[in-house]
Amino acid sequence: MQSQKTEPSSAIISVHLDMKGVNFRPGYIPQLMKDLASQGINCVMPEYEDVFPFKGLDLAYDPATVWSKKTLATFRKEAAKNGLEIIPYQQCLGHLEYLFRWNRYKDFAEDKNYPSTLCLTNEKGKALIKDMLCQVIEAHPESRYVNLGMDEAHALVQAAKNSGRTVLDLFVAHLHELLEIVEGYGKTPIICSDMLEDHFEPGILEGLKDRVVLFPWDYSARGKRMKYARHQGFRISREWLDDPLNPEAPAISKATKYLENLEKESRKLIEPYLHGREVDSIYQLHMWSKLGFRTIGCTAIRVSMHGAAFPNYAHMDGNIRCWADAIRHEGQTGLSGASCARGTTFCPPNFLLDLAWPNIAVIAEAMGKHPQPFFPGIPQKKLKILLWRLGRCKADWSIESSIADELEALSPKILAHNYEWRSLILMARTWSLKRRAEFAVEEVDWFRAAGRPNTLEWQRRLNDQARISKELQTLRAKVKAHFGKRYFGLHFEEWLAHLFDIPLENLQLARTRSLKFRIKAKKRYGW
Repeated sequence: MQSQKTEPSSAIISVHLDMKGVNFRPGYIPQLMKDLASQGINCVMPEYEDVFPFKGLDLAYDPATVWSKKTLATFRKEAAKNGLEIIPYQQCLGHLEYLFRWNRYKDFAEDKNYPSTLCLTNEKGKALIKDMLCQVIEAHPESRYVNLGMDEAHALVQAAKNSGRTVLDLFVAHLHELLEIVEGYGKTPIICSDMLEDHFEPGILEGLKDRVVLFPWDYSARGKRMKYARHQGFRISREWLDDPLNPEAPAISKATKYLENLEKESRKLIEPYLHGREVDSIYQLHMWSKLGFRTIGCTAIRVSMHGAAFPNYAHMDGNIRCWADAIRHEGQTGLSGASCARGTTFCPPNFLLDLAWPNIAVIAEAMGKHPQPFFPGIPQKKLKILLWRLGRCKADWSIESSIADELEALSPKILAHNYEWRSLILMARTWSLKRRAEFAVEEVDWFRAAGRPNTLEWQRRLNDQARISKELQTLRAKVKAHFGKRYFGLHFEEWLAHLFDIPLENLQLARTRSLKFRIKAKKRYGW
């Protein structure tokens, strides 16, 4: 059976709304829905975590940010008003840190040292997860789909060893229980495919292709081929051993598994996509399509590696287009942009959604839509060059200050979304100043073993530290005033602390050391 081809006009073009990070004020919902629709997006995938108004549960990290029933109703109303389908995203196996971090729920986790994956032998825990799923489904009666997550449930490896069963045996047994619930509501379940790929077992997925939509994800693929594949474990080609001095070659260890060593049935599936030491990009989408599964591919507009300021726009552009080409080639169900507000519940917050609009526009454009210019008045070519240069600063360039100046100079030409434009400028300036602060600290650490500079050299460093500290405090106030119009809560304060307070603390430590070194230098050099 081949997957049913989807016409481009009916394909899902979705943006993931991750609530585990910095929370936007409910008043922003109408504008957010309107802007998403203007960019060619036709679906939103909210992952509420503890922002959802669960009944009978005490799990909110910041009660002030929990949505009321009225806010949830507004969200649904504004989505419908703008032609946006809602696919609720409720984790049902892994990534349950937001629940299991609390002492009152920790016993439901498979691994209490990293409480993320549900213990599948704990019936009370399973009942709780099912109840949460039912509450989310019932809050979205108009939704055709529900995303069950099921990704990165790594603790199942140990659970399988303890039980004498395979990882996929445990996974699929739990999935069947969830399918009964979802299908009872007349919905179609979506599940992430990474666990199926990591622990692939031929035949175990029989009977599922007509019941689930798979959600394969890959945030690094660009171009036609890549060097890694995720199939029965993280694997590479044995050909890497022929070129051990290649700087791009991964570290080889005794635990390394090679694509050439795959069992016959698995090798047969992946063989068409292997080319020497490389594998076709997004090969998993083609594989699942060949096996007859419907899929919604998952690219990224914001992921854990991006940090608190902004992403590498050029890299994201390539990843999005790579996915869109594969989805359209296979005629698959759609494409979604992951917008991870944190890597996990325990990670620091990523940059705010205001900085993701260039990536959102690329998703719709790559899927054949014609998004309206988000910043009318600015030539698209000029904008793209500026953003790509800014994104390159995340890797190795250091020209973010000059880019901020260019963006500032273009401000009078902006005809819409001045707020988001100002957000770009402030984050470019923040990144520049953060780098200066880090260098000022490193410059002191460089001489900690032996304070060789003389008194005036240490004074120069003290002056730099004082100047940068003052600039950080000034910029912090501007950033808080600007973004505080749209964002609020404890997560917002954490984001500010990550960008400003920690660098300020580090500068203060560097200042204390510099003062000591200056005293020593005066004794040593006599002036």
